[in-house]
Amino acid sequence: MNALRASRAFASAAVLALAVAACGSAIEQQESSYKHRVGKVEELAAKASPATKKALTDRRDAIAKSYAALPADKAARSEGLGKLNQELNKVLEEYQAKVDEEAKAATDKAAADLAGHWVGGGIDLLIEPGGAVAYKKQSAGSSKSITGKLGKVTDTSFDVTVIAVSTTFKLDKRPHQEGGAWKMTVDGTELTRQ
Repeated sequence: MNALRASRAFASAAVLALAVAACGSAIEQQESSYKHRVGKVEELAAKASPATKKALTDRRDAIAKSYAALPADKAARSEGLGKLNQELNKVLEEYQAKVDEEAKAATDKAAADLAGHWVGGGIDLLIEPGGAVAYKKQSAGSSKSITGKLGKVTDTSFDVTVIAVSTTFKLDKRPHQEGGAWKMTVDGTELTRQ
């Protein structure tokens, strides 16, 4: 009888130890998930417009305050971490869509700014308002051509993407009016809009 009680007590202690270990492991996973999601929010903020970045970092900071206030008790902490991770997921979904919209709007505006048929120095460059690009360069018996989609545009460069491969063009001078004609300089070559 004593052996049976001892065996049951040992089994109960083993189950309790496994439950405590699982709880500790679950909290570690939740902590790791929380930190990963906060990192994703920061990556997203880096791509956002200033207004969206501020709203996003304000939300992140409010969640961080809640995180700092989580109790040490494992059960309560686990529940709190679960709620914070759900909230971070909502923030990521909401702001990912907003950042994607901003990126598309910026690309559309850039495409509109660069749109036109540009010619000069052996280069024939067509950039359509929708972002389709056709580039051809003739020089000393060789030619290079690229047909793709306008990708990332900055003040100093633009990308043309074909499937998953991008070619970057240096934008030395953005489109501007000069002597009644529109001009821009790409990869050191002055082009004129036709």
